[in-house]
Amino acid sequence: SSSVSEFPVLALYAAVSQRARGMMHRPAFATVLNRAGGVLLIGAGLLAHSFVKLSTVNSGYDASNVLAFNLLFPNQYSIARKADTINALLARFRTVASVQSAGFSRHGLLLGEELFFGPWVPPGRTREDVRGLRTRVRSVSDGYLTAMGVPLLDGREFTPVDDATASTAIVMSRSGARQDFGTQPAVGRVVG
Repeated sequence: SSSVSEFPVLALYAAVSQRARGMMHRPAFATVLNRAGGVLLIGAGLLAHSFVKLSTVNSGYDASNVLAFNLLFPNQYSIARKADTINALLARFRTVASVQSAGFSRHGLLLGEELFFGPWVPPGRTREDVRGLRTRVRSVSDGYLTAMGVPLLDGREFTPVDDATASTAIVMSRSGARQDFGTQPAVGRVVG
């Protein structure tokens, strides 16, 4: 057998009902409960509608079939040793038949760690135009954008030749390109 204390909602309802008997008539109380129920039902419907709409928003990448993990190196590893280890791991992952793409990011997607630099002044703008703007930076390897399902709108992804010895190449977001270059094409432009 269950007691009222096991069902807090029923206990609250019973307490309100008993108090309500002395304060108002039953039909008035039923009207109040019906209206409150209606408000709750409408609120639940709006919340469900918001969740459905939110599920259709394009996040900018497709994380289905993505395996992500953190790789922690001992403090005594040099930068060169870390880079060699990462490249060796990526090479091994890319030889696995079921792996479509593999890449590395200095700052993982689920980490709150970010790097910022700035402001840099794009051609045709002044330092005053960009005051207060900071550019968010994320170091990634070749294959990272493909592995994360990031659609490229223009240009190309990093390739193995885009290493530390190559001239610097960057990938920008659409909003970053609009902020820095307006309606002009960003691909092939020089930044910095």
